[in-house]
Amino acid sequence: MINQLWSVAGNEDRPDVSQMFVQPFVNYNWKSGAGIGGNLEWTQNWKASTATVWLNPTISAVTSLGKQKTQFVVGPRLNLASPDGGKADWGWRAVVIFLFPK
Repeated sequence: MINQLWSVAGNEDRPDVSQMFVQPFVNYNWKSGAGIGGNLEWTQNWKASTATVWLNPTISAVTSLGKQKTQFVVGPRLNLASPDGGKADWGWRAVVIFLFPK
């Protein structure tokens, strides 16, 4: 996934915006419903010449909650790069996805 934002109009007192977000990802799932994956989240502020990069490795599992198929995903967030004074050591990501197969 990728997007690029530019300011094109608005209040002239606000600073111009030129910012990109890139999120490549990879995931592998076994027939058992277990999975392993990861993604990068890279935000580049072209005007300020700053970048923030997170690495998010994950493990996942698909199960049933009653009749509802559900996927659970969990993993650490590792801050690889950030502007001066803004770097976090690490974090966690947890996701619950409700699946509706046909």
